Amino acid sequence: MALIDRRRLAAFAFVVAGAFLPTAAQAADVTISGSVFYRERMALPDDATLTVQLVDTTQAPVGVVGEASVHPAGQVPIAFSLSIDAARLAPGKDHGLMARIAVDGVTWFANETPAPIDLEEPAAPLSVLLVRVAEKSPPENPAEAGSIKGTAWRLSSLGGEDAAASVVSTLTFNDDNNISGNGGCNSFGGKASFDGVKLKFSDVFSTMMACEQPKMEQEAAFLAALAKAASYTVEGGTLTLRDGSGTAVATLTAEP
Repeated sequence: MALIDRRRLAAFAFVVAGAFLPTAAQAADVTISGSVFYRERMALPDDATLTVQLVDTTQAPVGVVGEASVHPAGQVPIAFSLSIDAARLAPGKDHGLMARIAVDGVTWFANETPAPIDLEEPAAPLSVLLVRVAEKSPPENPAEAGSIKGTAWRLSSLGGEDAAASVVSTLTFNDDNNISGNGGCNSFGGKASFDGVKLKFSDVFSTMMACEQPKMEQEAAFLAALAKAASYTVEGGTLTLRDGSGTAVATLTAEP
């Protein structure tokens, strides 16, 4: 009889202990990954923040289940990853993803309605389109809003070193995607092609005058930076050209 009681007690203890052990389903997180993008041809400032939220769309208003942020956001497409405790996902609920890009607390871009998401297959990457928020859109000054055309830009630094104060190197983007400027000695021209914030200069040509050594050196370095440029950002009247690795190769300031 004592042996039977001990066996029953052991079995009971095993069941009770098992009730407090997390199962694989309880311990697992659901990870949602993807990217956001917008169609406007403009760059984000360095302090932009992307926030993504998983929301329960069966509620009115929608309830936030989980949230993740990317700061600095960088440039579109912006990748994100959001992990949610599976225990927070009640069965029979519909879910969606809300995303917004904000600068200094002001929303610049957002999706208008939650992007539907199937939590049964969360591994499938999402691609979420954002639109400009009209009442809180970025400033319209071309030198601040990311439009670099129609503005005369003066070189301020090359590879992190200040440009020579006595040498004026300029660059202008024209509406027909042609460029013009002066390296410091010679005038130059060429073409610029855009794909979002990606930028490529091609067919660059220049006059062939000879000038003082400082002008010739800065001009050669400036034209070499244009050849390396692969993307651009604009912030506060400063245009930054970056190479394929994201390193700044030249910065220019909007001329008044």
